[in-house]
Amino acid sequence: MSQFPPSWLSPRAIVLGGGTLIKKDRSLYLGRAEALLAAFPHAMFIVFGSGVADDALWEQFGYWTDREAWVRLLESSDLLFVRGRVSRDRLRTWGLRQPVGVIGDPAVWLAQNAVRPKGVGNRIGVNLGPSSGKIYGGDESGLLRFGAQLLCNLASAGWRITLIPTNVDDWRFLRRCAEMSEVPGVRLHAAYLDVKATLAELKQQHVMIGQKLHSVILAHCVYTPSVMIAYRTKCLEYMDSVGQLDCVCRTDALSIEAVLDIVGRLRADMRCRQLQLWRALSVWKAELRKAADLVTAATLRPGGRQRPARLARSGGESGKHFAAR
Repeated sequence: MSQFPPSWLSPRAIVLGGGTLIKKDRSLYLGRAEALLAAFPHAMFIVFGSGVADDALWEQFGYWTDREAWVRLLESSDLLFVRGRVSRDRLRTWGLRQPVGVIGDPAVWLAQNAVRPKGVGNRIGVNLGPSSGKIYGGDESGLLRFGAQLLCNLASAGWRITLIPTNVDDWRFLRRCAEMSEVPGVRLHAAYLDVKATLAELKQQHVMIGQKLHSVILAHCVYTPSVMIAYRTKCLEYMDSVGQLDCVCRTDALSIEAVLDIVGRLRADMRCRQLQLWRALSVWKAELRKAADLVTAATLRPGGRQRPARLARSGGESGKHFAAR
């Protein structure tokens, strides 16, 4: 934005969208949003599917969250949608008075409309990767050793393993895991920046073990049951939202036995798990569409910015439907 004179730009809306963006102080997204809204006071301010960071956890990592400034900013929003109930409830504890819609993670929009039943098989995907030490327990060296041992155990149990990174750091980390394990025949999915190719790869797996949040969300989008290696609170928030909290192993309580037990249960209960995921993701995809329709209607409304739209529950099966009033 700094490359262009303000006179060249007249955005109808400033959108804070996706990701765990509601965190830290003005050095990051808070400061950027404030600067843009100051530069374009007539633009609407919309939050769409963002997550609220676990501020207590981030303080352990050495980062302070300016809760009061975030509340002031979010109180000025025209439409406010977060991705989960944990995020909504955290904003309430910060003192936010404005109603908050819960619409699920925006990546759920990629969920396929139909479930392809998986037969009996032995293909398993694995995702692990570094996060600058900012994980439950803070021990990424231990995570690396866990990954190598996990590959050994999976191979001994007859699984055909595909490593599925979400970024280049995951790719390097997974390669190191494979090298340490010395397990032959482990595949590495190289086209991790190609969403279609990655979804196709995930669809071929019978079970997925993932650490990075969207490795599991994308696996769920093609109805591949998954074990979440939860490294931050956002992982728990998502798994709760789709009724899969019994498929979680945290990075501060890593256990090969626990992960293999979950894998076995998912394999034995494959059809039921796939249907659970389809029902949950169908609900969230409908919520995303409703929220997107509200955003579209608000931004196309003539006359520029009006007072912030108020949000009210309208009932519905999920109990999380919101409508403008």
